[in-house]
Amino acid sequence: MAQIEAIAAQATATPDVELLKLADCRHSPHRDQTQAVIDAIVRFVDRLDA
Repeated sequence: MAQIEAIAAQATATPDVELLKLADCRHSPHRDQTQAVIDAIVRFVDRLDA
């Protein structure tokens, strides 16, 4: 998670960036927690559409 947090910290200049931390999630979040990933994508697209 430290690697992901470092990447997110560098991307904070972009307002559309959101770090999504999923508990009990492994290397494939789209498989491990499908609905949480879909919800995050929907929030991202909604922000772009606004």
